[in-house]
Amino acid sequence: MSEENATLDAYRSDLAHIHDVGFGRFAGAAARTVVDHLRARDVRCGLVVDIGCGGGIAARIFADAGYQVLGCDVSGASVGIARERVPEASFQVGSYVDLVVPPAVAVVTIGEVLNYVFDPRCDRSARQAFFRRLFRSLLPGGLFLLDVAGPSRAPRQPTRTFAEGDHWAVLVETAFELDLLTRQITTFVREGAFYRRDTETHRLRLYPAVEVVDDLQQAGFDVVQVDCYADVPLLDGMHGFLATKAAAGSPM
Repeated sequence: MSEENATLDAYRSDLAHIHDVGFGRFAGAAARTVVDHLRARDVRCGLVVDIGCGGGIAARIFADAGYQVLGCDVSGASVGIARERVPEASFQVGSYVDLVVPPAVAVVTIGEVLNYVFDPRCDRSARQAFFRRLFRSLLPGGLFLLDVAGPSRAPRQPTRTFAEGDHWAVLVETAFELDLLTRQITTFVREGAFYRRDTETHRLRLYPAVEVVDDLQQAGFDVVQVDCYADVPLLDGMHGFLATKAAAGSPM
């Protein structure tokens, strides 16, 4: 996947920074969940693929635990942060639709990655093909941790939320129309005596949990739904899944 051909305009530098410093708890908790499951199976080395890797918070945990890491994200700015945080890992810019997944012990796709439509090809058929590719690429006994935003993630009325941190603030206006959840995100990052402003529009398709479970099972996975990563509960309307590929010699 060539970075020169990656034209997806998502999580530009200011939002990538804010997301990294202010909203990293899910990534860290998801990484701890994966490491715990791998160690419980006595899998202490091998490749972990982090799709939607953001600034590399999870990748850092995987690398520190002794795993090789391949990260992928549609945001070039986020991948730049990840490369600085985890220089020993490999990272790519682009969509999961194009990602070639090498043989791996685990794959992680958390943070509503599969809902976003930055890439217009991202629909159910693309997701089904992605699941089939992952199943073939995972080593026997491998695991796949993922989440999606479901229909109940959509607000009944448009909402506005605000958060701020050290030298940054973000306003998110959320609405649901035409079968898409739309987030209008305005960022403010301090630059000297002033604040720099930027705006992004993110759109997500919402998927029922039962549909995702069916797609995973059709690809060959055993699936268990989860409502938290480590000690961090998922947000209202989010559905988490731990999908596994049977170990060699296991009864089907």
